[in-house]
Amino acid sequence: MRKFAILFSGGVMPSANYPRYLNDLREIYRTLVQQYGYAKGDIFTFYADGAPQDLDGDGGNEVFANGSGGEFVALCQDHIYKLPKLMTEEDLLFIFTTNHGHLVDAATRQAGIWFWQWDVGKPAWMRAREFARLINDFLKFKYLIACMGQCYSGGFIDNLSGDNRVIMTACRHDEPSWACDTEGDYDEFLYHWTAAVRGRTPEGPAVNADTDGDGRVSLREAFLYAAAHDSRPETPQYYESPAGLGSRLTLSGPIR
Repeated sequence: MRKFAILFSGGVMPSANYPRYLNDLREIYRTLVQQYGYAKGDIFTFYADGAPQDLDGDGGNEVFANGSGGEFVALCQDHIYKLPKLMTEEDLLFIFTTNHGHLVDAATRQAGIWFWQWDVGKPAWMRAREFARLINDFLKFKYLIACMGQCYSGGFIDNLSGDNRVIMTACRHDEPSWACDTEGDYDEFLYHWTAAVRGRTPEGPAVNADTDGDGRVSLREAFLYAAAHDSRPETPQYYESPAGLGSRLTLSGPIR
């Protein structure tokens, strides 16, 4: 099983591209590479205007492309980057988003995610159903894991739901998400969730979310830890199918 990751932060524009978005990406990138053995070539990081960023301290650039809609569509639809040809039905796909969200319709639980500025003739944000269509129709995988930190991110659950999937969001479909209150310049839910799966905070102190003592942090354990430590006025959401999958799955894949 090969592990792929899409890390996304659009940022919208310079004045709205808050430093915490880059900090969120930096922490999860280091976690994937250093803790879970993801190959750097299998991590696709979309960030703001695409300016080079050293996410893991090795002196290189780990930003794959800018956070525009055109770049994201190109990745999924095989126009340029050929990701669909790399993936198989036996692989794992992890999606991590930190950015601005958009409430489309509270009654129908529809939300959207913002991109970097906009492509000519296209809106600067994408509806959850279109985002999910790109993932569902063009990419092949056995397991899908999504951790989404943008405002109204709960509005993505209905569209991304399906078999062999675990989806975790910082808030409901009708709620904004929040930056950390005391922990630093990060998003609150993503800070605690990433600390849980990494086993320590960005500042260094150890974190133990392994409640069953098996030596591994399942997705369910990470979510429960993050939700319990989230002190902001947001309501983290959790979805899994089939029931119990999140307790049998980590960022590395199934617990055997």
